[in-house]
Amino acid sequence: IRDKRLRATVAVMIGNRETCRGIAEQFGVDWHHIGDAHGTPDNDRLVELFDQYDVDYIVLARYMRILPPGICWRFAGGRIINLHHGLLPAFPGARPYEDAYEHHMLTYGATVHFIVPELDAGDQIIHQSTFTVFPGTPLEEIKRMGQTDHEPACLVEGLRRVVERTVELHFHRVVRVDRSRRREANT
Repeated sequence: IRDKRLRATVAVMIGNRETCRGIAEQFGVDWHHIGDAHGTPDNDRLVELFDQYDVDYIVLARYMRILPPGICWRFAGGRIINLHHGLLPAFPGARPYEDAYEHHMLTYGATVHFIVPELDAGDQIIHQSTFTVFPGTPLEEIKRMGQTDHEPACLVEGLRRVVERTVELHFHRVVRVDRSRRREANT
């Protein structure tokens, strides 16, 4: 957003862990903590804040919690976007780096996808970013590469595609929007 690659504004940051507060303060964004001592979110408060700030999109990054189906349906239609720190559909869940490492993979990456009630479902992928490692690369190095280089870039590109409406969620599938056809229809 700061370097103008993404034409959007951040209305609010909501987190289930206090560690995110500093990021919000650094950028002058309203911050709300909704987690208990274990990071378990108050989902009712979450919905209240979404409504209060009248958000267009909800972006989950390192949220690491499953949204209840009610929230998914309430904000359906491609309004909830998640950064998953692994390649979907091959490595869903909370440990994709570890799972890929245990399978001796040499290609890792991140996935930005629309949220639907099914956890890490595969047909809603907006963008993926991959990177290759040499055999024997330690898991901690792979995670560092993913978290510092590939996950942020993947999130920016995925959000750009959504904000600029080059992709849409259509019947639980991501489809590319042909802008030239849209212009012809409007003339």
